[in-house]
Amino acid sequence: KSVPLLIGEDAHGSGFIIEITRKKSKRWFIVTNKHVIEELQEAMGEQKEPTLPYRPKWNVIFFVKPDGRTLYVSPSDELFVRYIHRDADVALIECTGLINQLEDRGIRPLRLAPREHIVRPGMELVVIGHPGLAGIDKPVPMTYTKGQIAGPEREINGLRYYQLQVPAAPGNSGGPVLDMTGQVIAIVTMRVRDNNQGQFNFALHLKYLYQLLDEVP
Repeated sequence: KSVPLLIGEDAHGSGFIIEITRKKSKRWFIVTNKHVIEELQEAMGEQKEPTLPYRPKWNVIFFVKPDGRTLYVSPSDELFVRYIHRDADVALIECTGLINQLEDRGIRPLRLAPREHIVRPGMELVVIGHPGLAGIDKPVPMTYTKGQIAGPEREINGLRYYQLQVPAAPGNSGGPVLDMTGQVIAIVTMRVRDNNQGQFNFALHLKYLYQLLDEVP
């Protein structure tokens, strides 16, 4: 329930709910990739990088039941694209105004691993998201895929990633990588295809999400 589908015309991605406390009040955000938001903006004919904060014209849909058919479409006037990382592929959409509506539907924030959590090769994981499949013109909702951390932490273009030994499609971008205790340890971010060795999936290190959360007053 905590992993919404972000969808517009011919573009979609995933996200996940988190909660932070500031000045004794709680705020809820949807975490996703920066590139997911940019693709949604372009798909809707909007400016790719408008001035923050802004209300999206694309939809954020929660699947209230695992049948994938019982939906809650978030009203756009309670959503704000609020923070985007300068360098890393991560963004925050504030949905604090929807806390009561989401809680009434049994939707709860996911728990983040600590800032300095150690992720080791071979760790079991679960990826949740809404991939797009070849031959199907709509995203497939509520897909759970189990796998492992494939190897040591990687540095790509100066940023830290984990290589995932798990199938993932473009619609999984922005979705959470969970360890077997249910805490978020990374964010599904990109695929790299090698003609000789196949496809590699990578998840962004949580340090960049924490850097973005440090900007929230």
